[in-house]
Amino acid sequence: MRGTRDLLTAVPALRGLRSAYPDHRLMLAAPAPLREVAMLTGAVDDLLPTAQLGALAWREPPPAVAVNLHGRGPQSTVALSALQPCILISYGNHGPVWDGDLHEVRR
Repeated sequence: MRGTRDLLTAVPALRGLRSAYPDHRLMLAAPAPLREVAMLTGAVDDLLPTAQLGALAWREPPPAVAVNLHGRGPQSTVALSALQPCILISYGNHGPVWDGDLHEVRR
């Protein structure tokens, strides 16, 4: 299933977010076919289906925190910024400095 490896790579970060924000509802934006696997991680409460990078079909009040686990490309950060979160964590924006020499799991 396309995207499964990316999701599995993100599980430690998702669990870290769950630990850091235990009282928040954790929503993962990812392709709909990944819903079952995402829910099995125990780290997310729901999945916001996304067809591809770009606008998100978010119909709720702005999130308190939005985190870009997709990488440093601008598409994901722009899509999350459009949600007007109180805090946006991504590379170059309240997040770590990008280190291309690190394996993506460590990043």
